Amino acid sequence: MIYADFLKNSVGNLKGIRLADHAGFSEMGTDIVCAAVSSSFFLVANTITDVMHLEPLALRAEPGELIINMKDEDCRACEVLFKGLYIHLKDLHEQYPQNLNVNITEVQ
Repeated sequence: MIYADFLKNSVGNLKGIRLADHAGFSEMGTDIVCAAVSSSFFLVANTITDVMHLEPLALRAEPGELIINMKDEDCRACEVLFKGLYIHLKDLHEQYPQNLNVNITEVQ
């Protein structure tokens, strides 16, 4: 199961996401749930870095873990992207509840 933890700062702005593990819907390389989740993550990450030219506090893309975490001063600029990603992943969770879990976690 993929665990999608959206990060929310103390004033309630979404500031990032951490995706961990694998969906387990099918074999690696053919898993449509994993492909949908990772593709949507990279759309948001690339928009933030290559279109908006913002520098995240953390940006990591490794097998089994994808992370983007923004500076508090950049949260408001990125919030629409994170809210859109949240809605997208919640919709995927409804279709594949055994393969994707979506949460919001408050961080400092």
